[in-house]
Amino acid sequence: MDGPSQSAENHEYHLQRGQACSYCRRRKMRCDGRRPICGQCSRGSRPDDCEYTGTTGRSRADILEEDISRIQNRIYELEHPEAASDQSVFLHHPYQQPQRLAQLPSLSSRILNSSPNLGRLPVQSPIDTWWDPPEPPVDMIKVLLDTFLPYASDWGFFLDTADFRRDALLPTAMGHPSRPSPPLLTAVYLIGITLSDSATMKTHQKTFLSRTLSALPVSLSGNHPQKATHALQTEILLSNYFYAAGRLLEGRYHTTAAASLAVSSAKMRPESQASFQSPEESVEEGEIDRRWTTIILDKSWAVALGNQPNLPDSSESFNKAWQEYGTPGSNTSHLLENTVASAKMLKLLAQATILWERANNLMVSWNANMSRQESAKFSGDFDVLDTRINDFRTRIACIGPSLHASADHQLLVGNSIAHAAVIQLHSTFAQTNPESKQKCIAAAKCILCLIARANLRNLAFINPIISSIWVTACEVVVAEIAASKGARPAWALDAPTADETALVGFFDRAVQGMHRFKPWPLLKYHLAKIEQAYSAV
Repeated sequence: MDGPSQSAENHEYHLQRGQACSYCRRRKMRCDGRRPICGQCSRGSRPDDCEYTGTTGRSRADILEEDISRIQNRIYELEHPEAASDQSVFLHHPYQQPQRLAQLPSLSSRILNSSPNLGRLPVQSPIDTWWDPPEPPVDMIKVLLDTFLPYASDWGFFLDTADFRRDALLPTAMGHPSRPSPPLLTAVYLIGITLSDSATMKTHQKTFLSRTLSALPVSLSGNHPQKATHALQTEILLSNYFYAAGRLLEGRYHTTAAASLAVSSAKMRPESQASFQSPEESVEEGEIDRRWTTIILDKSWAVALGNQPNLPDSSESFNKAWQEYGTPGSNTSHLLENTVASAKMLKLLAQATILWERANNLMVSWNANMSRQESAKFSGDFDVLDTRINDFRTRIACIGPSLHASADHQLLVGNSIAHAAVIQLHSTFAQTNPESKQKCIAAAKCILCLIARANLRNLAFINPIISSIWVTACEVVVAEIAASKGARPAWALDAPTADETALVGFFDRAVQGMHRFKPWPLLKYHLAKIEQAYSAV
């Protein structure tokens, strides 16, 4: 009974090479070879796309596509002579009739003005299959670059954006030493696709992610003049890509790779070799930005995930970073103004991150059974760090909006991390120490105010570390709302206090702002946790 079906299956699965229809072969689909229309094309209602090649091995559509492509390229060369090399040599088939080239324009016009039947031939323009070649066409590259670059700082992009765009658009092949390295270019294309509003374009994320991951190991053994720097930049982009996607293990893997590259390429030196040089001491332009970006990525996610950082902890590095802005209590507003004016918000973000990590490390070292000597040392370190965090928060809060949106993004994240450092430092004692509790609540409210006041409406992306900070602040506020409700007298269950009403208002406005980033899996996960906790109050 099952003989005929088994025979049909064998016919489908053992089709000889080259006998599939052109559509199935192009799409790498399994073809059953039925004529005149195969099963795949019949089920897909594509009878006009189903064509079989003749003895030449090329279908009529393939020949027409080749003619069109050649015509388009020649027209472009004639219209843009500056783009063509002076030594260009145009080849043709040696046995082709001389009149062939003269006939091409008329062939083009016949195709473009063809009958409806001919118009249904599977002729695809390059833009329809821009993802197939190793690199997209230049028009698509421009689209992807212009989608990515406004958010470059949020992705940890430390290279000069204008130089990168210029080099990425050079008319040379991918891999040429004058252009960015292939994995870096592909990673930027990947993020441009990810940020796109087009659902169709987003379907190609997997393709470009695979290309980036495949090209990255090979690039380190190549001869690109910036292979180490570009590999480091690629690892940082991939780290944030995976974090934003909620793939934390993969994000941590690439963060570790970035830290290893930074150290091994001498872009980040251990403490004994002055890993925190000032910009004046930097041996290479932009080296300090690479250093800060790697520190921010490694240390911020170590705190968020509860892991040990990959880069060594250094008290000397911490002190040097702090000294760039002055000692606690000193008048350093002019330094901050100069920092912002020179687009050095990255340093403020790095300092906030270091404070956050120091608070985390200090609290990890605390235990209730400390000796008197250990307790005294802990208290001294606690007070010094608390003062530094408060001083930093006061000064960074005075910085107004910038002319650069990317600087405003970093300022929002830096402010939020500074407030998170307060919560990190005081949360352990919040249950027993009223002052610590009030500091946690005040810091959480500051974070929620930043969310409510920030212009997030037009933002497509923000540094994914912010989601961890937002959920921490919301947990503090939700816990306080619950405590406030529990403290009401029995006869006043429906009469919230003014403080409780204010907290609820902060919370609602902040959550509304967070919903702008709900399409990103990590923030969506944290939002679900926040709303679940609030609904239980």
